[in-house]
Amino acid sequence: MRPYHCRGARRSYRHARNTHAALLTACLDAQRRPRCTRLVVRVIEARLHGEQARRTGLVPTSLIGVTEMAPHTVSTSVSGPMPHLADERAMSSSPQSRALKGQAVWVPSILVVAGSLVLRLPGLVHQLFDPDEAAIATMGMVVSRGGVLYRDVIDRKPPLAPFLYAASFIITGSRDLRPLHLFAALEIAAAALLLAWEVRRRVSVRAGWWAAGLVLAAAIAFRPTDSQAANFSHLALLPGCAAIVLARRGTRRSAVGAGVCLGLAVLTRQTWIIGLAPAVVAVWLHGRRRASRGVIVTATTLATVASIGLVVPLSGFVHWTFTGNGSLLFDVSPTAKLTDRALLAIAGFVLAHAAVCWLVIRRGWHRDDLDLWLWLAAGLIAVAAGLRFFEHYWMQALPPLCLLAAPTIERFTRNGRRVMVAFVAVPTVFAWWAAWSPAHRANPAPLVAEVREDTRPNQTVAVWGSFPEI
Repeated sequence: MRPYHCRGARRSYRHARNTHAALLTACLDAQRRPRCTRLVVRVIEARLHGEQARRTGLVPTSLIGVTEMAPHTVSTSVSGPMPHLADERAMSSSPQSRALKGQAVWVPSILVVAGSLVLRLPGLVHQLFDPDEAAIATMGMVVSRGGVLYRDVIDRKPPLAPFLYAASFIITGSRDLRPLHLFAALEIAAAALLLAWEVRRRVSVRAGWWAAGLVLAAAIAFRPTDSQAANFSHLALLPGCAAIVLARRGTRRSAVGAGVCLGLAVLTRQTWIIGLAPAVVAVWLHGRRRASRGVIVTATTLATVASIGLVVPLSGFVHWTFTGNGSLLFDVSPTAKLTDRALLAIAGFVLAHAAVCWLVIRRGWHRDDLDLWLWLAAGLIAVAAGLRFFEHYWMQALPPLCLLAAPTIERFTRNGRRVMVAFVAVPTVFAWWAAWSPAHRANPAPLVAEVREDTRPNQTVAVWGSFPEI
């Protein structure tokens, strides 16, 4: 095993070897967390600089008294607690210390929420961005008047988004979509904080906040119709991120939580069902190779999805969401136009998210990232499903991409991080600026006026074509 995994550790190791000091390689745990690497660097510095470095409190009591041995070996002896350690522990538990720690968490968290609101500010001014929003709103209006999904109104989509729209219409007493845009902005902020918590737990505080920033920026770097809307892809992002994070904890309780969250994501956008395989691998990989964890996450996911039968006809839900979608997924003939659309979608995504993609490439392969690569593969399959390549389909691939990309930032110097900020900011700012003047489809007002003039209020009207804005 290499005794270092970053430039700082390599430099400390070389200095320790040149001065014939003992090198503590510390048995890096099974997950080889960079936090352990930082511990190695700190212990090397303590050995080189003696008591002064030891007094900084960076070296735990159990590592004091390192004996000199050959390189790539380790031996420690506990020399007993030192007097200053008790004082430092008392200081760390003081109210002032706890307040500083809380401030270090809450201030960046507030900035993440504020950043999400600012980035989605165009959606708080404009209403309709995406035809999917019009379709969801149509179903929501029927539900808000007492209708039943898959009986009184039908679409080949899961039911949670229409229920959310119906709740908004009932609470606000209007059909204004801006409260739903606000809800989507808060959802994306919560998803960013979840990923930040996961990366912070495994890597570092800096990498964690970078993960949050990458999620916020990546979710905006699309066309306005795909970035500012509150459609199925946006609303499924939070439960999907929660499923990824909880599955990586590996405990029995987290496996249950991951299954519930994955089920909610499926009930919002059905392509998240592809994530069941990565979730099973994640709970097995990070749960001490216990197969029971995979059984738990599978059972809870299926139970959560099946529970929707309590409020909608289960047979209608299964048919219109899964088994009746064959024509949507497969009745697409390969053509040159389709190939051009696919290449254009891939090129556009890579160009707008070049910084994230490059960070993922720089990170390379790590065995403990297997589940994240599977989540990414599931997201790419969701993008290609139906061969339509709408830009908001990429939302499912963003969480694993950002989890893979964020740890790489620890390899950069301060100037390197500034350059990466610029690479992330340029497409984000451009997409945000473009969202202030979204390109809408044809204006439905003249057709609506004509229908109202030629029909009675209670008369049923059939509109031929896909124009849900009516």
